[in-house]
Amino acid sequence: CAALKAGKTCPKGHDPSLIEWKCEYCCSLAAWFCWGTTHMCDPCHENQARREVTCLGAGRCPWAGKHPKNGSKEAFCLGCSLCRHAVST
Repeated sequence: CAALKAGKTCPKGHDPSLIEWKCEYCCSLAAWFCWGTTHMCDPCHENQARREVTCLGAGRCPWAGKHPKNGSKEAFCLGCSLCRHAVST
């Protein structure tokens, strides 16, 4: 589990599989964890010639631009999906 490997857990004790990550190449939510090191969204996973996409900044980035530079290969944990969706509803 990528969350356990990175030492990330939900403070409410939800299952580690509910931890979400940002794609390392763009500002999308990652759906894939490949090679034991890389979180990717569907489009970046499908694109073999993937290149990082420049973040659109605080006003247009879903994470308000508060994440490592796209393409930096630094994983960015978004937290527990169950907790995040409970807060947004």
